[in-house]
Amino acid sequence: MVLRIHTAVRTDKGLVRANNEDSLFSYDLANLGPHDPELGRLYVVADGMGGVAAGEVASRLAAQTLSEYYTRGDANQNGEALQERLVQMLLLANERIREHVADNPECFGMGTTITALLVFQGEVILAHVGDSRAYLLRDGELYQLSKDHSEVQLMVEMGRLTPEQAREHPRKHILTQAVGVDHSGVLNVFTRRLSSLANDIFLLCSDGLTDMLDDKHISELLKDHESVEDTANALIKDALAAGGRDNITVVLIKLLQD
Repeated sequence: MVLRIHTAVRTDKGLVRANNEDSLFSYDLANLGPHDPELGRLYVVADGMGGVAAGEVASRLAAQTLSEYYTRGDANQNGEALQERLVQMLLLANERIREHVADNPECFGMGTTITALLVFQGEVILAHVGDSRAYLLRDGELYQLSKDHSEVQLMVEMGRLTPEQAREHPRKHILTQAVGVDHSGVLNVFTRRLSSLANDIFLLCSDGLTDMLDDKHISELLKDHESVEDTANALIKDALAAGGRDNITVVLIKLLQD
């Protein structure tokens, strides 16, 4: 089955932050010349941290690394090889940010989340670090594909917090893993592979969206709008209306049978 892909990307600095530390990349919307179907379609959301311009630099370095090195890939790779390639690119982004900090000590402490989604020959491959998220809307049900690398997520898994309590916990933004920030000496990249189906809708977003809108609200917006452009606009609009306390980035990918 051949699937057509409709994509919309939006980012907004929100109502509180002075600048936008989020970065995004969409291979099928980028001006990179003729599209190579053997490379699939790559989408990236990165949410920088570090204050002033440091977070902005970290997220931009991460997005640039994935976009540059992904398009150098060999053709005819299978899903397993591409999954490993995505992991290696996140590790490379980690090293590039660490090198930048070594050369620029004033940027010490900067880092970024990365959530990268690859749509390739009927498969979807996810690679992820941090608390930006990837969702799938399938048959009217919303599923969170990524796993937050955060202290409150660990507390949820240990049964010390409910997911509802985690949303309001004062330490919800304390990450256990981030690209470019050395916590344990090892960067553990979360990965996932699944088959894609017609009418699937994938959402990549920074926590500026999920802090403002709960999963139920997000699900309703994904189901209420026919076009990905209208849906992306509605997500940004409602996140701003709810307070817009952080930068908000949204990448929507809708698969339709050709």
